[in-house]
Amino acid sequence: MAETTMNSSQQSASQRHVSRIPGIGSFHLPLNRNDLLLLLVAFTEIGMGVETALAHLISGSIKPGEAIPVVFGPLAGIALIVALAMRVRAHKATLPSSMLVILTGMASVGVGLIGSAFHWSRVLPPTNFANYGLQWDW
Repeated sequence: MAETTMNSSQQSASQRHVSRIPGIGSFHLPLNRNDLLLLLVAFTEIGMGVETALAHLISGSIKPGEAIPVVFGPLAGIALIVALAMRVRAHKATLPSSMLVILTGMASVGVGLIGSAFHWSRVLPPTNFANYGLQWDW
């Protein structure tokens, strides 16, 4: 009876790499749920950069302000994939990988807010009138 029982750490380690698909079978995957979510976010960042490039190319050229998300998206995705590789190699989340994910997320929020501000300035009323609308100093 003692041979067939495993403690919880052994059981979770053995189940971490086995994924079961009902009706098909099981396969080994060295990623847990959090790692898969991080991979999803990485590809989303890369996709957002490509999508932004395509959307801004409609105007004929990409201006310097429009190039920020085009360059940032793939770089953020690569940074998240590097963080994922650090996590997989260590078999757990490490401080450097967690810091890389947090800093990339904070930078993503910053780039998103700046992009939103650029787009809001196009939607708001014209600034020809005193104290009316939104005026940028840059």
